[in-house]
Amino acid sequence: MAQVYDPVTRTAQLDTLWASAQAQGRIAGLNMAGLRLAYRTRPALNVTRLGGITTTIVGTVGASDDPDLLTLTRGQSERWLTDPQAWSVGGARRGHRLRVVVSGRAIVGAVIMGDQALSTPLAHLIGEQVDISALRPALDAEPEAALDLLLDFCHAHVRDRTASHG
Repeated sequence: MAQVYDPVTRTAQLDTLWASAQAQGRIAGLNMAGLRLAYRTRPALNVTRLGGITTTIVGTVGASDDPDLLTLTRGQSERWLTDPQAWSVGGARRGHRLRVVVSGRAIVGAVIMGDQALSTPLAHLIGEQVDISALRPALDAEPEAALDLLLDFCHAHVRDRTASHG
């Protein structure tokens, strides 16, 4: 366990996850061997099963004082339906839920229940603080297509990033 700076929340936080401890240890060892590397915290990511449904929580999904906070929700959770900052969409893939928290131009957190196709892509977008400004109008216009829109955006971003670094 270590206290690390979180660039998303801009605060120092305790990082208590096993994967984080392994990464911190690796960086510490490399620094002891003479390299000069900084540990870069990744968004918190936890995967569990709730009521038999695989659930991934990544990044910041709780309340925020950020005035530009926009929460997208897909599914029928009572909390998500009554949240004044939430946008809920019905009729999505049966039994699956998606909550994406966007602050400013970037996704800062997500809860993915059931279909896990977005878990890794969303973790990437959150960790890299990718600008999704171009995607927001499409999400507003077609909220029922949020899963497919986000998947397409993630794949295009990774493809563009790979091409620019190749």
